[in-house]
Amino acid sequence: MDHHQILIRTAKGQDEIRSRTFGLSQELRHLLILLDGHRTVEEILSRHPEIGQEVEAQLDTLLAGGFLAPHESAFEMGAYSIDDWDLLEYEHQALQEAAPAGVDIPPEPHFNLEKAKGFAR
Repeated sequence: MDHHQILIRTAKGQDEIRSRTFGLSQELRHLLILLDGHRTVEEILSRHPEIGQEVEAQLDTLLAGGFLAPHESAFEMGAYSIDDWDLLEYEHQALQEAAPAGVDIPPEPHFNLEKAKGFAR
């Protein structure tokens, strides 16, 4: 696995975070939550040394199970839907918890449905 790669959650990964549908172990679920689709695997591993030595096997399990996909893959289109906006609050909270002391995290963005509709038109 290339640790310079960005991995995103698929719709299946989002379902697991939201409702624990597939019953992943605590370690796999924690790793799934940390992989936010914005940072490389290497960046996440450097910020979270508690992940452990088995990260390669865990990543392979999540990729093979369809919970993660490489950024810019065909699965990316199904990774997020309008129903997933409620996850943003959780991800923002995780970002605040992971930030080094003294680093301010900007307030959570608010989704404007009317603006999105106008953009889509």
